[in-house]
Amino acid sequence: MKKFILLLLLSVSMVLCYAEITPYGSARISFMYENENDDYSKTGESRLKLNYNLQSNSRFGVNFTQEKLSAKIEYGASSNINLRLLYAKYNFDNWSILIGQANDGTNQYAAQVWGNDTGLIGYGAVDGSRNPQVKLEFNNGFYLSLIKPKFVDHRKLDNLQIDELLPRINVGYNLKIDNLKILPTFVFQQVNYNEDYHKFDYATRSLLLSNTIEYKVNPLLLRGQLNYGINTGNMGYKGPANLAVAEQDKTEDTSTLSGFLQFAYKLHPGITIDTGIGYATSSNEYYQKDDAQMAFYIQTNIKIDKLKLIPEIGLIDKMKDKNGNKEGSMLYAGTQLRLDF
Repeated sequence: MKKFILLLLLSVSMVLCYAEITPYGSARISFMYENENDDYSKTGESRLKLNYNLQSNSRFGVNFTQEKLSAKIEYGASSNINLRLLYAKYNFDNWSILIGQANDGTNQYAAQVWGNDTGLIGYGAVDGSRNPQVKLEFNNGFYLSLIKPKFVDHRKLDNLQIDELLPRINVGYNLKIDNLKILPTFVFQQVNYNEDYHKFDYATRSLLLSNTIEYKVNPLLLRGQLNYGINTGNMGYKGPANLAVAEQDKTEDTSTLSGFLQFAYKLHPGITIDTGIGYATSSNEYYQKDDAQMAFYIQTNIKIDKLKLIPEIGLIDKMKDKNGNKEGSMLYAGTQLRLDF
């Protein structure tokens, strides 16, 4: 056994000797004053508070490159040190295969820095985050990912009563024409209930269709996204009341429509003005009202070598919930301090 471990370590060392290794990282501090109205604070009184934190998406990672093989490992700074990315990718002549934990095709969002770089996610933008997967990418822009399913059960049953029989499927296409990008992507997941435990003998199906269009020509950036989904909350996507609804032995699908617009203009090689607005709404037969929320931000991105100072003001508006109750709004103002290394 000792000989095997020694041989393995020697083999890894030899591989690393011939690989290009590039460490990187990003330290991010958020300093935001948040002014919640009485509905948002849920106390009956308006509230002003300071949110001053090391952002959980601060990170440290290493890139490995060796001929046709590349790899990445990245850790983040949440309450416990967490693994963000760990994957290897091998390039063939006309396609590549990626194995490990990586982003899916829905990681297109705005530049909003509030809330650990929220990026309008849940308020118009969508993000499936990072999950274990096998991904095939083709040189013509097409890709297919088989992703570990993640199921948020609207019935709140234990795992023994839920059967995840199929991976989550993500297919998409990255079209690039000069300064224009068109990035459609589709996500589908099906999870079954185990009928040996109860009478629910059907599946919960979730899907998301998203398209992002980006036009970039110096000094201007325009980006827009439109999304339509069914039961996206059951896949873990953020948004307003986007879980399926359980009604006795039936499930009623919840549909969600969302989108955002972003505009950025570079005033100087180190100064960019960026603004964005997003909106999301969910509807279900059993909702009294559609549940909606929106967000807006405007920021100045100031870059001095590896230091970034990003002052930002914005609005988070929860509007009304599915029962027609006011959920309130919050104005915020502050800055993100960021050092990339």
